[in-house]
Amino acid sequence: MFVLFVMEVLLLLLPGPGLAADYNLIQMCSKKFVKPGTSFDISCSSDRGSSTRFYSPTQQVPTDDEIEALIRARPAFESAEKVKTIKTYENATESMSGIYTCIVFHGSELEEQWSMASCQVQVEDLCANADCLEEETCVADYETGTATCSCVFDCPTVFDPLCSNTCELFFNPCNLKETVCKDKKQRWKMNAGFCPPFQEPTTRAMGTVQEVTAMPGERVLLSAGLVTDGTPMVNITWSFFPDGSEFALDLPNVREIYEFDADYSYEGLYIAEISWCSNAEKVVMNHYSVQVVDEMIEPTSEVTTQPPTVTSTAMEGPDNLVSGIYVSRARCASVRCWREKMRRALRMLVCGRRMLYLEGALKRTPHSTATN
Repeated sequence: MFVLFVMEVLLLLLPGPGLAADYNLIQMCSKKFVKPGTSFDISCSSDRGSSTRFYSPTQQVPTDDEIEALIRARPAFESAEKVKTIKTYENATESMSGIYTCIVFHGSELEEQWSMASCQVQVEDLCANADCLEEETCVADYETGTATCSCVFDCPTVFDPLCSNTCELFFNPCNLKETVCKDKKQRWKMNAGFCPPFQEPTTRAMGTVQEVTAMPGERVLLSAGLVTDGTPMVNITWSFFPDGSEFALDLPNVREIYEFDADYSYEGLYIAEISWCSNAEKVVMNHYSVQVVDEMIEPTSEVTTQPPTVTSTAMEGPDNLVSGIYVSRARCASVRCWREKMRRALRMLVCGRRMLYLEGALKRTPHSTATN
């Protein structure tokens, strides 16, 4: 009976399949992200091991039968203890991506005499395909293999003030870029140093689309609606939608007045936009629909319509004209125009030299100044 009791105690003390499961037979990363050009480590460890073997992606990993053959060639008795092997690889390149394999030999004390684990290494620039805006900075996290777009700039504390086109004062150019990144509002440097004293411009919004009808060759002038400029100067952009087109054409190098000799290629919708300090609340937009016809209906010596009510300073243009739109029939700029004039000589005789004012224009007479 005593002998049986001793044997049972020995069986409890000797590591068997159940006891071996209580140990960490092998620990190794499952996946690792590495930045190109840097070094990286691959570690393989075990709480019960006698030795380890490492295999890179370019090396052939032995089969189970080959591993069993290696075990039979080892000493009959090997003690198992904590082992850890670290392999370091320098100057990582994409060719080093792949599966890294580790084999741990546990010795003769455990039923499982060997274990195998592998780690996938991915060498890549995580920010290469990041969908970040131009002003954003990509931040790569190689622990998780993710990349985020950040608006945190490590701006210097040097005081280098500048004024932006939005009439805002910034501590230095880096702070300007950081602010643009955070609120996504486009800004750029207007001038170095502090902002100048501000003076709002005087503009006129005509409210509705102004219908402009002219004959071929007549001079057409479209006003953006600016009466007096501000400080800093306003920004004026013109867009043209030709008849039958859904796409706008920019009209560069045009400011307060857009002037042209009418022909059919000028038919369409014109949009003038006035902005000051890039303030969305201060934007003024005026629309003009231009139509070119061969003959005017019911011609008169002069046609005019009253502009919208003016509640601010009188908005006078050159020669006491409110800055608006008008079509001039006083001169011809092309042979085609003169031919049209001759053909309509009888009808135009009563008109003589005249100026046709359309929507938004006043008669050519002095007018008083309105006050706020």
